Amino acid sequence: MLGQIAHFLRMIRFSHTLFALPFAVAQLAVIAVRYADRVTITWQNSILIVIAFTAMRSFAMAANRLIDREIDARNPRTANREIPAGKLSAAAVGTFGVVSLAALLCSAWLLAPIAAFLALPAATIVATYSYAKRFTWLCHLWLGVAISMAPIAVSIALLQTVTPESWFMALTLCFYIAGFDILYALQDIEFDGKERLFSIPARFGAARAVIISRALHLVSLSFCAVLIAMLALSIWAWVLYGALVFLLVYEHYLVGSVKNIRFEKIPVAFFNVNSIFSLTYAATIAIGLI
Repeated sequence: MLGQIAHFLRMIRFSHTLFALPFAVAQLAVIAVRYADRVTITWQNSILIVIAFTAMRSFAMAANRLIDREIDARNPRTANREIPAGKLSAAAVGTFGVVSLAALLCSAWLLAPIAAFLALPAATIVATYSYAKRFTWLCHLWLGVAISMAPIAVSIALLQTVTPESWFMALTLCFYIAGFDILYALQDIEFDGKERLFSIPARFGAARAVIISRALHLVSLSFCAVLIAMLALSIWAWVLYGALVFLLVYEHYLVGSVKNIRFEKIPVAFFNVNSIFSLTYAATIAIGLI
């Protein structure tokens, strides 16, 4: 049983929840401080937000692994994933996905019925991301849009409306996610070309993909700066914003120059730098509100 639980946790990359959860937490902090006259943030609704987010991400990963299981089996980099390696059955992963979706709907309903109604179309967008690379190289932005719904979802769940800052948080997250997903896709550039899968590296080449990733991260940082100014956050937010800029510059330094891409450094840039970036972003908003 413990072995199966470990396989499920590895399948959904539970530790990677750090990539986007801080964006939801940042929106929660804004609501707690700036909208205290409209809603009271309690430990109960805070936990429900975390459960809903984790359930949505678990559902998304289960759907991705099911939809891509045959492609994963043919790709040397992903052949050891749980389904192609025989560690988990497709039926077990499907059941896990259904349970995750049910947990999402229940937690969303307890927060606000409208959140539960909107959770289904949101889950559809998240699940169909896996099909995007079969027909468009804009799949990276599809992923960005899917994950960027987190701060908007928090706003709807707690306030039953979409606040202006949640849009800018979503835009920051969208281009940030799309940018590093392009870098991650560099690892599969040859496989994607062979399998006729769509990605920006496969469509435009590795060098141009790095340039596009840099441009998207610059856009993300621009929206983040607008957000800080719009919320009139303290000087400490700008200090931490400098750290965000440094982290993305460092990420691209690790990946290398356009003419000399260090493919072996991509996992380090993806797993380590991005986790620190997300936590720093949450700290930027939370500390700036003080």
